[in-house]
Amino acid sequence: MNALLKGTKFRRLLAAIVGLYLFAWWVTALFGPASVIRRFDWDHAFGFRGFSNERVPSTRVQHINVRDPFSPSQQLPAIPWHYTSSPRAVCPFILVSDFGYVFASMGGGGGRAWTFWFFGWQTQLHSQHYWYV
Repeated sequence: MNALLKGTKFRRLLAAIVGLYLFAWWVTALFGPASVIRRFDWDHAFGFRGFSNERVPSTRVQHINVRDPFSPSQQLPAIPWHYTSSPRAVCPFILVSDFGYVFASMGGGGGRAWTFWFFGWQTQLHSQHYWYV
């Protein structure tokens, strides 16, 4: 009988841990993407037009192919521009998104970012650039 009670307690503890893990993942997937996109937009809100020092607002564009951003099938807006894909929660508190930006005539980058998000606070864990100038 004692072993049966220990097994029941273990199952309840395991169920609680799994439930908390899934709940944290769900909260990350629900609230994390908007926060990460807002932060990216804030970080890339301005750029430079042409070869001047004049700061101008950056245009947010829809997701583009970061591996070949200058292909003929894609129409890019005037410089500066930026985009980010909708971040995906790959596990609790970790979001992955593709990004790209051009902040001046010969400057920009694009790739994939891994972000640690904890209820509004966030930091970039890793950034893999596919192109960077």
